[in-house]
Amino acid sequence: MRTYSVYNQSRILLSYFISGIIVLSLTPDITLAQLSGTYTIGESGNYTSFTSAVNALESEGVSGPLTFEVQDGLYEEQIEINTIAGTSEVNMITFQSASQDSSKVILKHAASSRDDNFVIKLNGASYITFNQINIKTNNQGYGTAVRFENSAACKPSAIILPCVHHFDMIQKPSRLHPPE
Repeated sequence: MRTYSVYNQSRILLSYFISGIIVLSLTPDITLAQLSGTYTIGESGNYTSFTSAVNALESEGVSGPLTFEVQDGLYEEQIEINTIAGTSEVNMITFQSASQDSSKVILKHAASSRDDNFVIKLNGASYITFNQINIKTNNQGYGTAVRFENSAACKPSAIILPCVHHFDMIQKPSRLHPPE
């Protein structure tokens, strides 16, 4: 049976420790892949919903300009976009109709209270554009299409380009909320 003195055990541990430091110093930083380029939202897309795309944005951030081409269809969901890491005047995020026809891409939500009174909430989010998307509300009492919070509207960020905003039951534009 082999015995080690405290001195030998210390040398062995120090050797392992130094080897570990060398390996760690040669290992590149581990980071999540940030999004950039073009992705598709829809049944046959990279993301099946706006919500799944926004979840990826919030967890991964962006490293370059990013476009989500939205396939034609009805998307019954409510989305809240918080601050996204990496966005800037250069690294903008765009959600746009793949067919460039806002009557074919419909994002809608039926709010039931003041707390969920929005289809899209930009909560401090910057540099985000929605283009050629029909944003609908389904409730006469709660009809906010887009809500801006935490300085989202104070930045050159939230651009809602030729999108259609309206109620289902009454034909008048819904409100674009200023920051609260």
